[in-house]
Amino acid sequence: MNKITLAAVLALSLFSRLFAREDLDFPRLCEKAINDLHAKSSAHESLWGLGHAERWDLNQKDGRLIFTFPDKIVSCPAQIIGTWHRPSQTWRWAWSNQSVEKPLTAHSEMIRAYGAERKIEQLITAKWSAAEEDAWQMAALACVIGDAQGIYRGPAGETFVFIAFGKPEIRKK
Repeated sequence: MNKITLAAVLALSLFSRLFAREDLDFPRLCEKAINDLHAKSSAHESLWGLGHAERWDLNQKDGRLIFTFPDKIVSCPAQIIGTWHRPSQTWRWAWSNQSVEKPLTAHSEMIRAYGAERKIEQLITAKWSAAEEDAWQMAALACVIGDAQGIYRGPAGETFVFIAFGKPEIRKK
């Protein structure tokens, strides 16, 4: 079993313990994941200011998402889940995007494995028509399956990069 497949199996096992006990259909599963993400986002906003940084950076070489504030720097391990392009209204999974470094696609690969197991087209189709709400649902689902701390939607021109992040490390400037 390769590394990503093993990681996907382990994550799906955790996911099954946390969410799948109720045997939810896909729309209800996405709704539950969004509610979970809202709670996590509120906690990170209160604790260290998620959403209020002066600047954000993602270093694909070391896999770190960095938020810069006037008085502190917050650094988190990161996984790119996918991108949403506003003008074309399309979602693209990180596992299908050659501009994303392979180590940063592990969580999107977990989603792909989950989708393949359950034959959920949105999770196994590389690029598809999507509203921004759909992009948030995919990211929230990846946050749960990958056991991430939260999601950051990073603007990059007309495209938004949805990034799952792990435990934040906060240091004063």
